[in-house]
Amino acid sequence: MSINVPKEINGVYYFECGDEVYTYRTQNNKEYSNTELKNIIINSFANGCYYNEPCTMWNDPDGNLVMFPRNEKSDKDFLSNALIILKHTKSESKKQLINKILNECLIVDEEPILKQNISLNENEVHFDKVENFGTYHIDRYKLKDIYRDAINCSVHKYIKKYSKSHYNENEEKEIQLLLNEE
Repeated sequence: MSINVPKEINGVYYFECGDEVYTYRTQNNKEYSNTELKNIIINSFANGCYYNEPCTMWNDPDGNLVMFPRNEKSDKDFLSNALIILKHTKSESKKQLINKILNECLIVDEEPILKQNISLNENEVHFDKVENFGTYHIDRYKLKDIYRDAINCSVHKYIKKYSKSHYNENEEKEIQLLLNEE
């Protein structure tokens, strides 16, 4: 199997391995609004080329995959948590901060295309309203741990208020014990 040196052309990363060519963006073409980010998260899938490409130290511009492999599930959970906060927060400064974080680390490989006459109103954006699904990946180097941890922690307040059946009674007690400052 032949492995070629990876190359980046116009913000798109190309990696050839045998007969396969893995491609994903390394930066976004534009800055997205909160509504557009919600649309992308709801109507897109994680980019399999990014999360499943061969795991070597030399083909990864955002870290050593051998030591720190990409975790698609934790990225999906993080985006789900960010979406919950965006949907329920009334704080404009919190929305702007999450927007800044997502525009930095959420790389949109392909935007989803909504069917004609569909607005980006979050109540109207569902899988049956999409002509083509999009793809995305989280650039783990650009997503600071402090932001990931803060969003994953703060979402529990929203879940407690807006989704009462999310945790069972024992999980709720354990979360409260962990969040207790003593």
